[in-house]
Amino acid sequence: MADPSQQKRDKYLETLVDQGIAFEEDRRRKLNILDKFVQDQADAYAYQKQQDKEAQEQNIMSMDVSKFTPRKKKYWGDKQDEIMQEHAGGQQSTVNPEDNSGDYYPSPHDGGY
Repeated sequence: MADPSQQKRDKYLETLVDQGIAFEEDRRRKLNILDKFVQDQADAYAYQKQQDKEAQEQNIMSMDVSKFTPRKKKYWGDKQDEIMQEHAGGQQSTVNPEDNSGDYYPSPHDGGY
């Protein structure tokens, strides 16, 4: 039979090992929570960035460049073309920004106001 001091040491070592295992499990759990938090923050940032980009594009696309100076008209018209090409999957746009024939502006005579 083992002596009592050896049994105490064995019991103490077993307790230390159990505490170490519990500590490691707790550390892993906390790291997983932290990883999830960081990923959620990254996802939220990416979503907000996309929302901001879409709002900016919508603002640019709603500009009536026909009232701008030639220099501004070219700049903002080019920006609109870039947006349209991006949304068309990079295909060349066939839209002529000078062609306003498809635009409809209701007049008071049409009951549009």
